Amino acid sequence: MWSGSFVPSPPVYEPGPTLFLEAFDSARDVEDAVAHARENSATQVVAPGGDESILLGAGFAVCSDWWVGTPGEPGSGEVRTAQESDLDQLVAWGAQRRAAYAPILPVFWNPAPDAEERHRPYLAHLIESDHAVVLVAPDGFIVAEMLRSGERRIDDFVVSGPSHWDTTGRELLRHVGGELTVIGARHDEPKRAMLEGERFQPQRSWYTLALAEPPSA
Repeated sequence: MWSGSFVPSPPVYEPGPTLFLEAFDSARDVEDAVAHARENSATQVVAPGGDESILLGAGFAVCSDWWVGTPGEPGSGEVRTAQESDLDQLVAWGAQRRAAYAPILPVFWNPAPDAEERHRPYLAHLIESDHAVVLVAPDGFIVAEMLRSGERRIDDFVVSGPSHWDTTGRELLRHVGGELTVIGARHDEPKRAMLEGERFQPQRSWYTLALAEPPSA
C-alpha cells in the first residue's frame, strides 16, 4: 500500500502537477504510485523520506537533506536584523540561488516566472513577523521560522557565492543560535561541509522523480 496526494507548487517554484508520496511499504508500491502519477499527467513525484534503496532503485534522486543541530557561538561578523530596505538585495540573492539550482533538478527546482514578485511579499511578512528571525550580512541572509510544533526551521538561507558558506553562512547560522532544523540541497557541497563543521546531523532526506519536462521548458 502507498499513500499520497497531489499538492500545489511552492510559492517561488513551478514544477507542475506533483504527487507527494507520503508513505509506501515496498518497491511495488512505489511503482504503483509512479504509474498513478503518470496517469494523472504529473510532472514529478516527491517522497519526503522512506527506504532510500527502494527510491533510488526506482530512479529517484535525492533533492534535499534536513539537518538538525545547535551551532557554535557567534563571532564578530557583520550580521544584523533585516529591514524592509534590505528586500531588494534579499530577493536578488534568492533569484541567484534559484538560477543556480534549476539546472541540477530542472523540474523540482523550476523557478516560477514571477518568482521574485512572489518572494518579496513573503520575505516582507517574515521581517515583520514575531514568529521568524531574518538576519542579513554583506554576503547573504538567513530566515528561521518558528513552527507551531516548536521547531525552528531554516529554509531560506542564501549566500552570494559558494566560498561564503564557511564564513558568512556559518556566522549567520551562529547568530540565530539554539537547536535548528536546516534544509539543504544535496548537491550544495560547501553548505553541507559548513553544517557538518557545526556538528549538524542529517535526519531525513527528500527525493524526487521527474516524469516530464518542467512547464516552462
